[in-house]
Amino acid sequence: MMAPKMVDATTGVGIGGPTVDTVARIPSLKLGRYTIENFVANFSHAKAGVLSQSDFAGIIGAEILRRFTVTFDYPHQRMILEPNPMSATPYEFDMSGLFITAEAGSFAVFTVRDVIKDSPAMQAGIRGGGRHRGY
Repeated sequence: MMAPKMVDATTGVGIGGPTVDTVARIPSLKLGRYTIENFVANFSHAKAGVLSQSDFAGIIGAEILRRFTVTFDYPHQRMILEPNPMSATPYEFDMSGLFITAEAGSFAVFTVRDVIKDSPAMQAGIRGGGRHRGY
């Protein structure tokens, strides 16, 4: 399925460096008896590890599961989903176009790790790599 708009974005930073994914809004996903609509998905660019395997489709993460009360029925090897009050909230992705990290302690110094191409941050002239002191 082709998503109408996709952007490459840094979605995390770990020991191996930044994690870059393609982020796209997906029209729908059937999950058991529920249809998840208009959600945001990340598609990994990983070259090694579990996220790079050809038989791996992806992870159903917190943004979907937080909209349900989730019960794990281990004896029957199943997961039970029941919509909760969060089920009606829209799915969003950070629209600023920034991926920033803060230094430990006071968190007063932060680094712009990445700026998404053509994002509001890039249009405002913000560039990646700069260290800044907060207020």
